[in-house]
Amino acid sequence: MGISRERQADTIRLAQRAEFARDLHDYVGHHVTGIVLLAQGARAMAEKKPELVLPALERIEQAGTEAMATMRRMVGLLREADAGAEFSPPATVADVSRLVDEFGPPATLELDGEFEGLPAELQSTVHRVVMEALTNVRKHSDGAHEIMVRISRSGQWVQVVVSDDGRAKHAGRGGFGLRGLGERVSAVGGSIKAGPGADGGWVVEASLPVGGN
Repeated sequence: MGISRERQADTIRLAQRAEFARDLHDYVGHHVTGIVLLAQGARAMAEKKPELVLPALERIEQAGTEAMATMRRMVGLLREADAGAEFSPPATVADVSRLVDEFGPPATLELDGEFEGLPAELQSTVHRVVMEALTNVRKHSDGAHEIMVRISRSGQWVQVVVSDDGRAKHAGRGGFGLRGLGERVSAVGGSIKAGPGADGGWVVEASLPVGGN
């Protein structure tokens, strides 16, 4: 009996570590991608519009500070998990607006339905889908003039759609982030797909059951 309980505890710890790995990639990767793109933009503006370099550097500093804070928080959570503490994802649907604001134009957000009172894990997953999709746009899309984030609830389902009208920089889009996201979505009983849009660009679409079907 004692050995069985130890194995069960080890299994839980391994699952938590996998969860933390996905969290670390999503949260920190989001900030680091932004830092790289801001640095590239600042370098391009240095000669033509030097007055825009200082604001860009300030945004880089802010993104770096947020990334460091996230890493410290994740390390703290990992230590708590090793000590037996339970991890509860803090992000909610309401936090998605901040992601879109940080991304800036041309990203816009549409919310349709009632999201208050949804399970914490479901809200965290909605937030994660949007974060990874926006990070994917930053990494792989070129010339996007419209990025639409739509979150809607119909009955016992929440749907998240993130679309852009940009051109792909590479032959494929995705990688570890979208694979890890698929695992996260599957864990709450949902499904996710990503691919070219009917009118061009790229679309990430997730369907999530409210009751974790």
